[in-house]
Amino acid sequence: VMGVYKPDGDLTWILVNTQPVLMPPNDALTGVVASFADITDLKLATDRMSQMEREREHAQLLSAFIANTSHELRTPLTIIGSSTYLLTRTIDPGKRSEKAEQIGAQIRLLDRMITQLQDMATLNHLDGIAMHRIYFWDVVKTFASDYQPARQSVRLEIDVLPDGLAVMGDAGLLGRAVWHVVENAVRHSPEGGVVRLSGERSDSEARVHITDEGVGIEPQHLPLIFEAFYKADESRTQGASAAGMGLTMVKRIMDLHGGRVEVNSSAGHTRFTLSLPLALLA
Repeated sequence: VMGVYKPDGDLTWILVNTQPVLMPPNDALTGVVASFADITDLKLATDRMSQMEREREHAQLLSAFIANTSHELRTPLTIIGSSTYLLTRTIDPGKRSEKAEQIGAQIRLLDRMITQLQDMATLNHLDGIAMHRIYFWDVVKTFASDYQPARQSVRLEIDVLPDGLAVMGDAGLLGRAVWHVVENAVRHSPEGGVVRLSGERSDSEARVHITDEGVGIEPQHLPLIFEAFYKADESRTQGASAAGMGLTMVKRIMDLHGGRVEVNSSAGHTRFTLSLPLALLA
């Protein structure tokens, strides 16, 4: 199938079929028969059907996203409303302080959710990113030097880093991906736990591993954890509640870089791996 522009600029789609002409007794090739058919109307109709299908799928995704977003925003708002009501009904200083803290925690959660929704919207509208030659471990080391864990009882440790992990990408976006995975690991780590950053190089990829000592992710949850607002088990999270968009953004960032994010988990051990193609030698 080929598209041909006419002199007036119109695009015509042509189906070309060819068949060899073989002559007995040895099936010697003596020529080729070619036929041409104008399939412009069929091609345009097929394209319209494909576009309508994409629009239908987009509408379904948008509808599901709006429903999930409304639910996730309504939950903290409900807690804020009930806590505010109880705050006005009690004169016990301890209970008033407790309800005020609950309200503050839910407001902070809403702020994180809105910020992540804005960030995700920005990422989804990117068709591509400006690629620069960078060293993956420089991104990791810069992140680690600036990172302040939300839970002081959890330590961040970095293994000896391999050299030469040059990749093409955006250092800011990759640093954000590392931040979201580390934050997720910190939230799920036990008191006194360790989150470890390590790396390796293969023939074609640079890999960064983020490992924690939490309770792990059950197998049935693993295929779903990169979906927006999916939370495998909030009761197992230590510290602040998750906004539910971090790992979704990690996957989007890695997709924009032509890389991937993978997870391997068992009881007491979860490892996320961020993999990027190595940059070609200049």
